[in-house]
Amino acid sequence: MCLLFPLFASGAVESWSAIGGEYTHFYGSEHRDSYYTVQDEYGMYLGYAGFVNDNSFGLYMRNIIQVPIEGKWELGNDSSDIYIDLDEFDEGDCRILGRMMIGPIFRYSIGSKTDAYLSIGPELRLFEIFFESGRVEYAIHIGFGGADLGLKHNFNEMSFLQIGLNAGLQPGERIGTDLIVSPYMGIGFIY
Repeated sequence: MCLLFPLFASGAVESWSAIGGEYTHFYGSEHRDSYYTVQDEYGMYLGYAGFVNDNSFGLYMRNIIQVPIEGKWELGNDSSDIYIDLDEFDEGDCRILGRMMIGPIFRYSIGSKTDAYLSIGPELRLFEIFFESGRVEYAIHIGFGGADLGLKHNFNEMSFLQIGLNAGLQPGERIGTDLIVSPYMGIGFIY
């Protein structure tokens, strides 16, 4: 985002930058769908959108960090719930995710202060830290795709409130697919 700021901060480009929180529901299937992981996570995001010459199409980028709060593992007919104390990761299995989505964005004005927007693009799992019975593992994945659908309501010419839903579909850590759904809300600045 820092590298893109000088390019898009020139007068011909309208830029949005936002920061906010999100709640993530993560569902992963592995080992030919015999092993399921369901995990709820809190996270925060940094977002950017840039539009050249008041165009409706632009560039969108979103960075996300997710920390688990609770989860459930299912293997065959067996299932076990986990509740994670964030100070004691080594007592259970969990993951911390860092994701980034980048792609085109389309916006549609609803009145003079509100924009609806949709962005799609590849999603990169920048890091994935597993805490498994006291052991730590790292993994990097490139997702099939991500989507972001939301509303931006301007408070004035410089600030706004943003609400939306981010979703991603990615290959699982071993075999299978991870589905990530994240409603979010944040505040931002227009420059």
